Amino acid sequence: MKNKKDIGKEKDYSKVYRSYRCPITFYLYSRLRQKDVAVDLASQVFVKLWVNWDKIKIETVKAWLYTVARNVLIDYYRRYKYNLEIDDEYCEDPKGDKIETNAQNNIRALNIYKEIKNLKPKAKEVVLLRARDNLMFKEIAIVMKLQEGSVKMLYYRSIKKLRKIMESKVTKGASKSYNKLST
Repeated sequence: MKNKKDIGKEKDYSKVYRSYRCPITFYLYSRLRQKDVAVDLASQVFVKLWVNWDKIKIETVKAWLYTVARNVLIDYYRRYKYNLEIDDEYCEDPKGDKIETNAQNNIRALNIYKEIKNLKPKAKEVVLLRARDNLMFKEIAIVMKLQEGSVKMLYYRSIKKLRKIMESKVTKGASKSYNKLST
């Protein structure tokens, strides 16, 4: 017979599992591009969560999950001797939304993702964890084993770089359109 503590643990675990199963699986899938492997690795993450449940503070569970997911991914790469670099597909538009009313936003997002893939690996991961996975700087610092200040600096420098690149593309595009109109 289960006691009240075990029932509470199961309810809390179930709530965390339902909240983070999809984001963790997507994080792994976006790195691997292999759905079955991503699902298997995500299940490893949640088994580790269950085993370590009593040691984890609920306030830091999100960062803990991403840290474990990242470590499981690194172990997988090592085991199968994959290149640890984030591949270009990692930066594709995660939604793949094709609705015409959002076409301009999608084009803008795809252009940004294309530029993100040109960032250095650490910068790329910080930007994607923040922008796509909605992690806080403190959580990203835990996941990447960096100081929070370093994460913020890396993020803001990367965003500044991306902003300059995108502004220059807009300026170039506008001057091309102007040149076409004036001829």
